[in-house]
Amino acid sequence: MCKGCALCKVKPKDAASNLSYMFAHAVYGVVATAIIAKVGDPMLFDAKSVNDYLEPTELTTEQKSHLAQKHQEQWQASRAEDNGLIRRH
Repeated sequence: MCKGCALCKVKPKDAASNLSYMFAHAVYGVVATAIIAKVGDPMLFDAKSVNDYLEPTELTTEQKSHLAQKHQEQWQASRAEDNGLIRRH
C-alpha cells in the first residue's frame, strides 16, 4: 500500500530486514498451508482428471462418501433381516 504513495519513504534499513520479511512470509505460508490441509474440506484436494479419454482410476471424495453411505445402509438392512430371523425362531 505504501509503495504506491510517492511521499512514503518506507524502506528496509538493511539486508537482514529483507531476509526477516522473507522468512516471516515463508513461515506464514507454511502454517497457512498446514492449517488448510488439516482443517479444510477434503474435496479441496480431489484428484483432477488428466484427460477426458480415460476413466478416472480414483474415486472423488463425493463418490467415496456416497459409496460408504450405500454400504452402511446395506449393512443396516442385512442386520435388521438377521435380527428378524433370529427372533422368529
